[in-house]
Amino acid sequence: MLRSAMNFLKILLAVFSIPVISQALPFPIGHEEALMANVGVALPESAGNPLFNPAGMAFFKLDGLSITVSGNALEQMRFELDGLDADDEQSNIRPTIANFIVPVENGYASAYVSNPISVNILQSNMGSTGGNINHTRLSINSSIINAGLAYAHPINEKMGWGISAGGNYTLQEINGYRYTNDTTTAITTYDHERLKSLQPFITPGFLWKVTNSYFLGATASVLLPNIFAEGLEYNSITNSATPMDVRETLVVYNPGTTPSFKLAIGQRFKALNQEFFLDINYSGSYEEKSSDGATVTTNETKDFGLSWRGSLYKSFRPLAGASYTDQGHSEAHLYTAGFTMQHRQNLSAFGFYYQKNKPKRDEASPYDGIGVVFSSNVIY
Repeated sequence: MLRSAMNFLKILLAVFSIPVISQALPFPIGHEEALMANVGVALPESAGNPLFNPAGMAFFKLDGLSITVSGNALEQMRFELDGLDADDEQSNIRPTIANFIVPVENGYASAYVSNPISVNILQSNMGSTGGNINHTRLSINSSIINAGLAYAHPINEKMGWGISAGGNYTLQEINGYRYTNDTTTAITTYDHERLKSLQPFITPGFLWKVTNSYFLGATASVLLPNIFAEGLEYNSITNSATPMDVRETLVVYNPGTTPSFKLAIGQRFKALNQEFFLDINYSGSYEEKSSDGATVTTNETKDFGLSWRGSLYKSFRPLAGASYTDQGHSEAHLYTAGFTMQHRQNLSAFGFYYQKNKPKRDEASPYDGIGVVFSSNVIY
């Protein structure tokens, strides 16, 4: 059970390891984009532009400093792993993006930090049959921090270009423990896996206001090889029949990855004071090393997102969105809804999301979750 569960968690980690240059993320992120299912390649004048399309900043008309702080409250996440039950889960509040945008000579500049992925999962099972006892416990922690700088420059009143560059810091840990007792012997197994990496990225973008009712945006992102990467696997097995024979293995390896790229096209349509956004994303495959030295090729990722931004009152806007991601080994769905309120120089956003992942492999496991999204942008 422990080994099959560890294999499942590795598959799960692959889901959470999608390059952050892609908008195909399992959790909402951004400012208004977070309430539109991560759709925003053709969205101008948004605090989330450095993440989705830096060219959107070229359409700002700022005289001062714009500061944004967004967050994500994970109310509940469910992972269905055969034979194991989820431990009691608590709500988790984490920042998803903090940035500032400021006018500079001939354009706009931004510095930002985001936390698109942060997962803490506990699974366990305690059972007994006759005199046999079986206790299994697994934990997984996965977090990605994305930080960078962005610059945008208007070409004319209808066109702008921008570029964002920075790095993704990834930290993932898996711990597995199993204790079995068959009335005569007791066996204890402990597994620990850890992965740390820092990868630079660069994202140039373009946004064109074709007409007052139609915007067209595009980005071409590159995730470069790791600046550093370290993987570690440790295993320990003890048997009460041979208590002095403790079998331990430790493998330290470099899970260096090859460069990967992502292309995105976004469109914005406006009709009857309602706005509709459509994003299409494609992320190519890349290679990485496993602990046994084998080369593993990841799957291509395709993402489609559709969102709506309404206008009921001058200072109130409802938003909603849905996205579908084909990750090769699984399909991910994200649904969001919320609203923004404008009060003087402050734009506040609040909403909810539901996410679901359906695996295409028997050895994988589905998961789903619901949560709250909030964001606040202030211009000084």
